[in-house]
Amino acid sequence: MTSQTAGRIGRPHVTPLTSVATRPFDVDAAYTFLLFAVTLFALQMKGLVLIYLLLVVGFIALRSATALPALVRCTPILLLPGFALASIFWSVLPQATLYYGAEFLLTVIAAILVAAAVNSRSAVIGMFAAFLLWGVVNMLVGAAHGEFGTGRRFLGLAGSKNAAGDAATLGAIVAVAMLTDALARRQTRLILASVGLIVVDLAIVAASQSTGAVIAAIIGIGAVLAWTASRTLPLPARGAVLVATIVAAIAAMLLIQLWSGPLLNDLLSASGKDTSLTGRTYIWSRAHVLISQRPWLGLGYSAFWQPGNLEAEAIWRELMIGSRRGFHFHNSALDLRVTLGTVGLALFSGIFLVYGVRLFLRTMRHADVGGILLSALFLAYAARAPFESFGAAIFHQSSLLLFAALAWGTRPAPSIAHPAGSPLVRPGVTVR
Repeated sequence: MTSQTAGRIGRPHVTPLTSVATRPFDVDAAYTFLLFAVTLFALQMKGLVLIYLLLVVGFIALRSATALPALVRCTPILLLPGFALASIFWSVLPQATLYYGAEFLLTVIAAILVAAAVNSRSAVIGMFAAFLLWGVVNMLVGAAHGEFGTGRRFLGLAGSKNAAGDAATLGAIVAVAMLTDALARRQTRLILASVGLIVVDLAIVAASQSTGAVIAAIIGIGAVLAWTASRTLPLPARGAVLVATIVAAIAAMLLIQLWSGPLLNDLLSASGKDTSLTGRTYIWSRAHVLISQRPWLGLGYSAFWQPGNLEAEAIWRELMIGSRRGFHFHNSALDLRVTLGTVGLALFSGIFLVYGVRLFLRTMRHADVGGILLSALFLAYAARAPFESFGAAIFHQSSLLLFAALAWGTRPAPSIAHPAGSPLVRPGVTVR
């Protein structure tokens, strides 16, 4: 039976929206927004450790009934920062390993809370709001500095074309996921905001001239749209699509040496860049030398890229890296092997594989917007892992999203089953 509210005809079974004044404060969305906003503006923020700690402790205090069980469910994921911290016992620079290892643990805990303790849609809204703020501010900064339409590479607040392109790509993928959900719910303001952010972020990606960001945008946005469309299929059909996707992904990883080089060269040529990968091949060769010296356990977490380390200083000087900040080996496996050895690589790979499959299985069964978004981002990161470093950065949006993706697969099944793709929620029932 339809009801008439505030002069409008309400849709059947949909709870009328309350006014802003009476709507309860969304702690989940606020926590997610603040966490990602602080991370995206990290270069402009001071006291990141304290801010992260206050956010995590505050959220646990307010949501202890869901936060503590979430951390318990994700104990195997916490083994990864735990192993990084344990490397103080063999690290070549134990004080750096202890300090940065503790920050890495805090980063992972913050991500787990987003994925396993926060309401699904609130998590996406919080991420969307943070990336919307970042996108608008960076667009204004870039326009003020004349970084659009001049051929110059967009740097924005990040001070790096790769960092700007990566963050803009993530924002575009989040915005596409938000748009699909807003369209299903017919929420006009969210639709307009999502479209606006997509335009802004894709403009930043184009202006940054980052090949990796373009690859991630194509994969991530395509995956969001494909997963959203698959919600109309019956569960067995979605299962078949998932199995085919996993098989294709495994085959692609096993044959990566055959296809990745030609593909990357084509993209670099199309963007007018050097196709020799000279910089990467140089640092990859240095990484193999370091691995041969300590193959099993590595040098220790965050013990290599430190001022005063002669090997690191030589690489920075060779590649003319003046800032010495946020640099890595541009290969996820090599980064892990240098710092945590073959044992660390095996541990990270095993956890990422097991919990990545859990994420995909949950998204197949319960295709909510959060699961679709994080599944798409997981695929985008996996495709770029041979050329970029993901999974061990501190206070970075890539780490937050990757570990949130792993933890999302541990979420309990929704208490109420909905038809595939249905955005409707019964009044008075919160679905997590």
